[in-house]
Amino acid sequence: MRICYVNDGTSIYDHLFLKYLLDKGHEVHLITFCPSHRSHGAEDSFPIPTFKGLNVHHFDVQKILGADSWGFFKFGLNSMVYVSVLSKLVRRIKPDVLNGHFIPTYGLWSALSFYHPFLLTVWGSDILVLPKQLRTGRPITRFVLKRADAVIVDSVVQKEAAINFGCDPQKIVSFPWAVNLGRFNPKVSGERIRKSLGWEENQIVFCMRWHKPIYGVKYLLYAVPEIIKEHPDARFMIGGCGPQTDEFKGFVAKKGLEKYVKFVGKVPHEEMPEYMAACDIYVSPSFSDGTSASLLEAMACSKPVVVSDIPGNLEWIMNGKNGFTVPTAEVKALTDSILALLQDEGLREEFGAKNWEIVRQRADLRRGLQLYEDTLIALASRRK
Repeated sequence: MRICYVNDGTSIYDHLFLKYLLDKGHEVHLITFCPSHRSHGAEDSFPIPTFKGLNVHHFDVQKILGADSWGFFKFGLNSMVYVSVLSKLVRRIKPDVLNGHFIPTYGLWSALSFYHPFLLTVWGSDILVLPKQLRTGRPITRFVLKRADAVIVDSVVQKEAAINFGCDPQKIVSFPWAVNLGRFNPKVSGERIRKSLGWEENQIVFCMRWHKPIYGVKYLLYAVPEIIKEHPDARFMIGGCGPQTDEFKGFVAKKGLEKYVKFVGKVPHEEMPEYMAACDIYVSPSFSDGTSASLLEAMACSKPVVVSDIPGNLEWIMNGKNGFTVPTAEVKALTDSILALLQDEGLREEFGAKNWEIVRQRADLRRGLQLYEDTLIALASRRK
């Protein structure tokens, strides 16, 4: 099967999807307009993959349209350039399926190519947040969903949003972008990470989110002073990076928290199991998510969690049953929940065991990837 995969190619999930398709023997073409500063792996992304057998068609928008051409306020003025390039390339390749990702950009351009069958992959903020923020967000979302022959979502909240925008429920395929249980599981050791931090005897709270306002990391940092007053052995491992990193580090320095907080940066995904295994509690204070990959990875490593009470998290965490859910931006609730887990080893073990069982039953990556391939095969057979 010949597939055109249309996206930046710089997410870990791009890498997982592409590698899976190649390993299954499909002819895969990655079409990307990724700007040069991201194509080699920016602070919040991974490099465009160079897997053996992958056909990469990279058109750097900064070279085509100028250095300031990328962004939601300007991409509309230049969309016809992207559509023209994409349409010509797709009609030359003649794929069995065109798989466009992220509604307002590659999803829109794929829809405007009028090529079929067209599989749309929804990522989260493109259907949960951006339609409310962009002036043209709602009509674009409705248009792209209507043009798609099938739509992949990773959570109930995304499925409900798609239906509310007029998507035919029969077109929607839902599965969590899940966890490789061979790599993330309770048997993984985090001792190397704990030793490298000098925290072998401490209890570690871990947050692995990009440093952008939507992920709410600053509220965890605001909670740190109160937590260490009550539990001075607590330590905080902050993963990821982004535009707020300097602000976060400045706050930690100003409050004299360097002993308690370590910024570990962008963790290579192959090392992520060790980092998850190293922590005692995982925290995600995000304002918006579909199914959070890092949350599922923490659950797979049998970790108790404290997360914001947004719909995507509530699909996995029942407050007081297998973790704690707290209102977004509520520092006191976040503080109290983390302290409750820090002070009760039995509760941590109970929540962690339940989380492993939930992920084992509902979020095995092998089943998700197989469903992804099955969807592509079904669309390809329809075209033939």
